[in-house]
Amino acid sequence: MRHTDHPNWKNLSNAEKNRVRQTNYRRGGLRREIRELERHISEKPSFVLMGLLKRKKHALDNNPFYEGDEDRNFIEDVRNIFLDYEKGNYK
Repeated sequence: MRHTDHPNWKNLSNAEKNRVRQTNYRRGGLRREIRELERHISEKPSFVLMGLLKRKKHALDNNPFYEGDEDRNFIEDVRNIFLDYEKGNYK
């Protein structure tokens, strides 16, 4: 969606318009990142990339500026690294 297509665009203040622009640009960036991650996963699947993809998709669906709790993401990443190591995805 273009930011000028916002249903209340004419009545928004400059700060609110700026927030709509930032959100739309961030969503566009997330879409590009998701496409790139999906391409990498199709070439060589790994648990780490799938975890990143899951977080990016969740951020795109909800709040594009929040990709989850840092501690929980770190624990999940470490767990996925060990799963990749066990499956032999890293050499």
